[in-house]
Amino acid sequence: MKSPISLIIAALYSFGNVYSLQCQSINWMKSIGGADYENLYFASKDKTGNLYICGGFKDTIDIAPGEEQTFLISSQSYDPFVLITDQSGHLLHAHSLEGTGWDQATIIKADNKLNYYIGGIFGNEIDLDPGPDTLMFISEINNNIFFQKFDNQNNLKWAFQLVTYSENDKLYDMEIDNEENIYNVGSFTNTIDFDPGDNVFEMTASAERDVFIQKVDSAGQFIWAKRIGGWYESYAKTIAIDGLGNIVVAGSFKGEIDFDPGPDTLILSSEGVLDVFILKLDKDGNILWAKSFGGGSNDGVRELKIDREENILICGGFRFSADFDPDPDDEFIVEGGNWNDAYILKLDPNGNFKWVRTIGNDNSIYLQGFDNDSLNNIYLGINFEDPLDVHPGDSTIMINPQGDTDFVIEKLSPTGDFQFAAAMGSQHMDYVKSILSINSANTYAIGIFTGTPEYVLNNTTVNISSVGQADIFLLNINENTNNQSENQMLFQEVFPNPSNGVFHIRHYSKLLLNNISVFGSRGELLNFTIQISNDLTTINVTEEYQGLIFVKLNIPEGVKVYKILINN
Repeated sequence: MKSPISLIIAALYSFGNVYSLQCQSINWMKSIGGADYENLYFASKDKTGNLYICGGFKDTIDIAPGEEQTFLISSQSYDPFVLITDQSGHLLHAHSLEGTGWDQATIIKADNKLNYYIGGIFGNEIDLDPGPDTLMFISEINNNIFFQKFDNQNNLKWAFQLVTYSENDKLYDMEIDNEENIYNVGSFTNTIDFDPGDNVFEMTASAERDVFIQKVDSAGQFIWAKRIGGWYESYAKTIAIDGLGNIVVAGSFKGEIDFDPGPDTLILSSEGVLDVFILKLDKDGNILWAKSFGGGSNDGVRELKIDREENILICGGFRFSADFDPDPDDEFIVEGGNWNDAYILKLDPNGNFKWVRTIGNDNSIYLQGFDNDSLNNIYLGINFEDPLDVHPGDSTIMINPQGDTDFVIEKLSPTGDFQFAAAMGSQHMDYVKSILSINSANTYAIGIFTGTPEYVLNNTTVNISSVGQADIFLLNINENTNNQSENQMLFQEVFPNPSNGVFHIRHYSKLLLNNISVFGSRGELLNFTIQISNDLTTINVTEEYQGLIFVKLNIPEGVKVYKILINN
């Protein structure tokens, strides 16, 4: 969390601009929707770049993105929908499921053979066969959990349900390994039979809600299930599988929890109301290690990924302050705001701290989208309602919202360095739910919008209109990284910081004297001398000064602001 004094000199940039070391543009934007409200739950990609989207709808929805038209009609209340498109947003497949309750498809993922798997919730009755046949399941409450597998020709292979008894029984995530085994994670209360077949494998929660991890094979047959719990609540929010087939699970917990699902114990204790845990198991469900981090308030996890080097990337939210180093003998404390700030944490394959970056303002922000590409770059989708500093480092890049809720697409390097932030919004609600990166020419934001927004990014503009209360958008942007101008700045570092008044900016091309301004903490201009070389600029503040200064660089792509502590 940066000092509020940075607002004195940081420009509140106009909306639709992009603040970056690159030049982004909109490839296309499309929408789907109907007269009622559509729920967007999840979006993912397969290895070919096709997009998979799921949620729930009521009445009639035009499920084909753009000018195409393909209508789905719900049976009575909310029904689940599934949409598959190619990289250009063209419809490949869509279907819905007919039910009599409030039914939603909450997660969808594909395996390496392009089979895809769906999880969701239903109440009363639902037909889990979207074709001409029927496969009926019955629930006594509103949120029994269902699972389905479809082949790459969209044929149903199998379906089953978990009979649950509480609204705290939730499926949060699933993942598929290279052998097409499926791992499901979530939370449960009471006693549940986790074997979808004729046999019984019951687990009983010991607290408000416990973690479940379930493994089934490619035919939907039960392999194993594990419970993690203690006296207070715990839940698993996200799962990933590394290159060796090990399972990494992250979630939140309260109090003392035994994270060893076997006969031994491994107790972790939360520091605050809720802390974050990271649990690594082998493919048989045996514990490899468990660690936690957090602070004195509510700390949550949104999603985790594993990069090409087997590092673990975790994103989520925290309040006030948190220690992000999972090592109990070390600490890395970050001060946040009074509400919800976002974090991105990188751990090595053994759960050791590498770095953390945080983004926030004086009010809540919501990090909803998270992805990484083949080069280990990180992509974020953040929703915000108040002015937001999108730079996770010492620099300051402020953006203003244009409407009720707007969003920003942000990219960080593998080392957590800022690459770009593209702010999008309108006078109404614009809300991103998923970020997917295929390559530098295809980064996707998928979310909800209302009204008739006009989205502007550099010199590209798109207009879309919602049909009903809230519709779903698919936005595709191009980073255009191969068209950088000679004047673009790729800053590596500002050092030393703190400084005695003399500091250096290392970069790849020459700065000019009229590019640079230096301000004191009250916004007053300070005198300085400058020495410029091809890749290093040395600045000497000639006035006697103690405290924070701000160095403002005007470059063709925008404004960069660095915060330096002067300590003579």
